[in-house]
Amino acid sequence: MENVTGNAIKYTMEKGWVKIVARGVPQGVEISVQDNGRGIPTEALQRLFGKFEQVKVEDRAGGFGIGLSFSKGIVEAHGGTIQVESEVGKGSRFFFVVEKIVVPISSVKAA
Repeated sequence: MENVTGNAIKYTMEKGWVKIVARGVPQGVEISVQDNGRGIPTEALQRLFGKFEQVKVEDRAGGFGIGLSFSKGIVEAHGGTIQVESEVGKGSRFFFVVEKIVVPISSVKAA
């Protein structure tokens, strides 16, 4: 969550916006981070979650290109999936779905 949100903030221009939404879906809970930043070219989307991958060469000054790969690993370790939708000049939407866990109230101890 921190990495995806941090990227949205980093690549959104001044006076832009970042929106975080959580909603129930049949597979569990979908969490999305959407922005109206610079967007990602279609040809970069396939490799975006790879280790040491960044969209532009000049982005290397802001990190190592491992954040989204790490985020993908965490989401998948929890049985989820992470995806991205993006359009250059309009922004991006990263979203992941994780399993919803139901805990019976009787098993929750009062503080």
